[in-house]
Amino acid sequence: MASVALAAMLGSSIFTANTSNAAETWVLGSAQPEITGMAQTLLNVFVPRLENFSNGQIEVEKQLLTGLCNEHTCIEQMLGNLIHLATASTENAGAFGSDIDLLNLPYIFKDLEWANQISTDWLRDELNVPMEKNMKLRMLGVIVNGGYRHTINNVREVRVPNDLKGIKIRVTKSPAAFNLFKAWGAQPVPYDWAQLYMGLQANVVNGMYIPTVWVEVTKMYEVANHVTLTGGAIVFNGLYIGSKFYRGLKPDLKKAVDMAGDSFQRLQWGYDSEWRKDFEQRLIDHGAKLYQPTAAEMDLWRAGALAVWQDQKKIGLDAKIARRILQEQGMDKFIKVLEKGGVL
Repeated sequence: MASVALAAMLGSSIFTANTSNAAETWVLGSAQPEITGMAQTLLNVFVPRLENFSNGQIEVEKQLLTGLCNEHTCIEQMLGNLIHLATASTENAGAFGSDIDLLNLPYIFKDLEWANQISTDWLRDELNVPMEKNMKLRMLGVIVNGGYRHTINNVREVRVPNDLKGIKIRVTKSPAAFNLFKAWGAQPVPYDWAQLYMGLQANVVNGMYIPTVWVEVTKMYEVANHVTLTGGAIVFNGLYIGSKFYRGLKPDLKKAVDMAGDSFQRLQWGYDSEWRKDFEQRLIDHGAKLYQPTAAEMDLWRAGALAVWQDQKKIGLDAKIARRILQEQGMDKFIKVLEKGGVL
């Protein structure tokens, strides 16, 4: 029924490739609030450039955080021919196939700068090959959105994994996140994001694994203010188009989509960096207690990553791409750990 209602609201013929020079309205569905670096790049870069590069053949109807869809259903609606473009984190997009799961592995990137450089230089195009075949999705851009996930709780200061014993940490539906906290000794609990603030208040869960900027955006510091800068997984978000719809576009519109996607990919880093810098300082100003583990302590946190990589190999891991990512960053020590663990 929801799909029928959405189709009626947007128009019954919205999802056809443009084969004329007439202007056509494309619907972009996203759960991003306008305050994020990703949303600002969509509004200031992708949308105007797509409209411009198409020479007025495409007009974009922006549905950001309007209730049209959440991350999972935005992709569902796009694959169901109800909207044209969608955004979602790679963790939530992973519900549609495992070809993107590599981006969710802990400590695959040395830092955010390397993550941005590699995803922009070649990784997006490399992942698109299996994604278009198996997931029916094409990534127009895959970008860092808010930085590393960190470990936040409302019980006590956490310095090493053993300090997490008995603490219930909310995780996404991603097996990687669940297995990581299990390896760290916490109690991972898949829990609805929309209910998380109240869940923390009621101690249904005691913490979460999210970037510091999101702690500030959602005011979670009011109910959980112990922040341990563990890093590990980076929040990647993708901008997607259905591969079948993309292939059916006229060559000039396909080129317009690619050019706008390339602009989004290249320019989003600046928007995200400014957003992170601003909101991380706001978080400190609001009294959150940030702890940076020592080098020796970080070795203990990284040790938990091996089990996650081993589990991912059982599900499916492109070891060739993973090795290339690690080698480009000079992460030879971690490669040896993964080789010894039978992952690479």
